[in-house]
Amino acid sequence: MENFVKKQISRVAKNTLIVLLIPFLILGFFTGKQMFEGRFNPKKVNSVEDISINKYIDLSSVMIYDTGYTYLDDNIVTGKYYLIDFDNHYLLALMPKDITETSASFEVKGYTRDLDSIDNQVYNALIYDLAEDWEVSVEEVKLDVVGGFILESKNTINTFFILATLTTIFGLLSLWQFFIMIEPKNSKTYKRLAKNEEDIDSLLDNVDREIDGNHLHLDTKQVKIMPTYIINSTGFSFNIYKTNELMWVYKVITTHRTNGIKTGTSYSVMFKFSDKRMFQMPAKNEANVDNIIQDLMTKISGVFYGFTPELNTLYMKQFNEFIVQWEVYKREKNHEHENE
Repeated sequence: MENFVKKQISRVAKNTLIVLLIPFLILGFFTGKQMFEGRFNPKKVNSVEDISINKYIDLSSVMIYDTGYTYLDDNIVTGKYYLIDFDNHYLLALMPKDITETSASFEVKGYTRDLDSIDNQVYNALIYDLAEDWEVSVEEVKLDVVGGFILESKNTINTFFILATLTTIFGLLSLWQFFIMIEPKNSKTYKRLAKNEEDIDSLLDNVDREIDGNHLHLDTKQVKIMPTYIINSTGFSFNIYKTNELMWVYKVITTHRTNGIKTGTSYSVMFKFSDKRMFQMPAKNEANVDNIIQDLMTKISGVFYGFTPELNTLYMKQFNEFIVQWEVYKREKNHEHENE
């Protein structure tokens, strides 16, 4: 039968795996969609007839001309409209605004899509402009400037690789959490315990023994305090501390405000240890916090209980001195306990 510690490590890994799978599946969907649409490998076309809507294409050695029209998004110029000289025709293209050189040979890769309302306005205005400049009819211009679609050129290759990279990262993280769920010994928590303990199996057995024997000073959904060990377990973390390394316990009251208006107050118990690790345990109300601390005071001696500015300054600025004072205090309390 798997012991308590390994069960908790597997539970945390399972919860983390579920969370990681959500972005992995979403990113995987869009990566696959881009691959299906050909963004990774745009289709090279040699004539207007080869171009189809909703596909990524590659036009080699084409000339582009600035039309003077820009694309605005929230009154910010995000792109410019160009004409691409291709196969004895002109294609309307929406390209990044930072293209400064025109009338040069370019390789253009982009997505062919239907004209939206803004594109249509630009296309129609451009047709009349060109008819006037070329001194020909609008119908003649339409024969040269292909309508019905626009080529939107973006850095699609980089987009694909970003999505593919993120998908791979989330996939590997998910796989690692799966391995931890199956074998908890792979987790950082287990490895840290094994590194700090001479006999990790004895530790695991002792935790089971204290939990099964109901030797608990405090037993909540998040925190279990036993004579030898303290366990802090949340949905996505699991940590074990030694009870004899607990130095300081005090109440934390947090006031929440939105736009300067008080919206609520939360309460918790702070636990601080001699290895500088710490955690907070949320409580329902202030009375609940006070009861927990009062109960612990009767069960665990040699611990500073209650917050004072002096202790806080010592802890923050002179941690080593804080350790010394705690050890002295702990010895005094243990001596008092032995004489009772």
